[in-house]
Amino acid sequence: DFAPLQAINPDIVAWLRIPGVLEYPVVRGEDNSYYLNHTVQKTYNIAGSIFLDYRNERDFSDSKNIIYGHNMKDGSMFHVLRNYQDIDFFQEHTDMEVYLPDGRSLNYQITACEQVPADSEIYQIERGYAEDSKENEIILSTCSARTSIRIIVKASLKKD
Repeated sequence: DFAPLQAINPDIVAWLRIPGVLEYPVVRGEDNSYYLNHTVQKTYNIAGSIFLDYRNERDFSDSKNIIYGHNMKDGSMFHVLRNYQDIDFFQEHTDMEVYLPDGRSLNYQITACEQVPADSEIYQIERGYAEDSKENEIILSTCSARTSIRIIVKASLKKD
């Protein structure tokens, strides 16, 4: 139920769930800086929030949707994404769900885990191509032990 969530913060655009792995609300701000260190309640916190790239549409209709979260040492936020580098973990956790305020749920298949440079072209977004290409992917992105490297997990929308 999104009404109580959006009463807390209208920036909440989705609920992200990887069964048995993670479950978080997703916010989208005016830029990609604010939610690096603010919670969904808009209070300052070093852990920040799980957030959709501000360049993406709120309804996940872009061909590439990027969701960011910190790799917290306490195991919270996107820390668990590093586990996808282990093939056994990867193969056991390939389903991802995104619930939207309009009542839709989008089902994704996790297809890859990679380490990429922080300035990788993977972070470029071309808007409005989801309809044309019929592609719709989500990239979950978090920092790694090296400041210039990011860990990303890719997922493709499952076709009915």
